Parts: sequence; C-alpha cells; structure tokens
Amino acid sequence: MRGKPGTDSKLIEFESGPVRASVRKSPRARRVRIRVLGDQVEVVVPQRVPFSLGWDALETHRTWVERQLSTVTLPEGHVWIDGRLHRAEYCRDDEESVELGDAIVRVHGPEFKPVLQSWLKVRAKRFAHSETPVIAKAMGVDYTKIQIRDQRTRWGSCSSRGTVTLNWRLAMAPVEVFRYVIVHELAHRREMNHSERFWAIVAQNCPEWQQRRDWLKIHGAILQIGRPAT
Repeated sequence: MRGKPGTDSKLIEFESGPVRASVRKSPRARRVRIRVLGDQVEVVVPQRVPFSLGWDALETHRTWVERQLSTVTLPEGHVWIDGRLHRAEYCRDDEESVELGDAIVRVHGPEFKPVLQSWLKVRAKRFAHSETPVIAKAMGVDYTKIQIRDQRTRWGSCSSRGTVTLNWRLAMAPVEVFRYVIVHELAHRREMNHSERFWAIVAQNCPEWQQRRDWLKIHGAILQIGRPAT
C-alpha cells in the first residue's frame, strides 16, 4: 500500500503482533537502513533502489527487528492511540478538546494529561459498548454490564455476575488487541479459570490470541500518557 509519495507501507506480522512497516526512498540515503520507531519499522533506501529491495532487507534482518521491538520504549512527547504512535501537542486553553490526526494528537484545555485521559476513557467506552455485544453474540454468551476502569495490574476482568471490566488504556492498543481482551473476558462466562478449555474458547473466537497477548506483554508498560512535545 502506498503512503506518502516515495513510500510503500503495509502491516507485517511479527512475534509481538502486527506492526506498521514502511519503505521510504531518500535522495540523501547512500545505503539501506532499518529503523525501529516506537512500534513502527521504517526502511530507508536510496532514491533509485526499488521498494522490493527494502522489503527484502527487512526480512533478512527480521531477528534484529524482533529484538528491537521487544525493548520498545515510548518516545518523549508521544502517545499511542489505536496502536499507532502519535506526536502529542498541547495548547493551554479554557475549552477542552482533542483533535486526532494520522500522526499527531492536539490537546486543548487547562491541563494536558487529565484532558487526554478523559478523552481516551470515552474512546474506550464507545469501542467496548460497540464491540462487546457483537462478540458476545458470536460467542453465544451473555453479560450484565460493561465498566471502564483505571486498573493498574490487569487489562480486564469478568465477575461471576457477568460484569465485564476493561482498562481504559486499551484505547491506546490496536483494536485487534482490544477485541482480544474482550474475547478473553467473555470466555470466562463459560470457564471462570484459565484451563485448557478456557483457552480453547479463546482460540476459537480469536485465532491470533497469542500474538495479541504477546503484544500487550511487550508494549503494555508504555501504554501511558507522558509529557507533550515541546
């Protein structure tokens, strides 16, 4: 898929899950270079080199890329939304609002973090209330209500009474990962444990569950709101 002029991009499956990768042609480049930028991978090639050579180089160095992704950190002045890294810009204002672009999120309000966190909570709530009924119907299970909470040690939970609780930080993760957590919690409506039967239910409704779970293990610690860009 072509992105900006001079670039070619696509999603590639790594051990940590799907990663947006791109090959970019640069008139300044003298050789092929691979860079891991947060949760994204960029291959820079000389202007006259075909895109295919960049993709070949990425495959050749896949092990190195995997290692870099496993130690991913949150670049200063950035935040993740829907599993994509966004530059976070802040404008002090009396009115609160958030503008989301392809690679930039602009926050307006008296304080940066509370405004962005509130916006992400609303985003998580909307997604959860939209997706959970559909997933529950497909799985043949029911639930009583959905809650979005600020959970410190878990991504979700499901009570014996059918209350599904989800972490608002899932709004920062890829939507496929968010859906996996919903499937995981709804599977507890059949099995209130983590037995083989439980994981069989999860696998039946989310075949890529291991990749989604691994993505959270690797990236979960940096699904947070830091400082805005300066």
